[in-house]
Amino acid sequence: MTRFLAIALRVAAVPIGVGAGFWTASQVGPPVCPPYARCPNPAFFVAEPRFALWVCALFGAAAATVVLIISVALTRLRPVG
Repeated sequence: MTRFLAIALRVAAVPIGVGAGFWTASQVGPPVCPPYARCPNPAFFVAEPRFALWVCALFGAAAATVVLIISVALTRLRPVG
């Protein structure tokens, strides 16, 4: 059972990493309008991305690595008995 779960986690590691990268790339911060500028309507301003592209790739790689480490830990478990 744990072997099947470990194989499934290894297969799912890449989509999880890509999903985490895309998820962080889709987040945007509040529109930038300094208080002294007296912006008439903040809806006209474009919201900037919250994270840089390399940070999004780093988050995705870290998520995939964590899933792979969990799958390796599952295969190393010894059955109790």
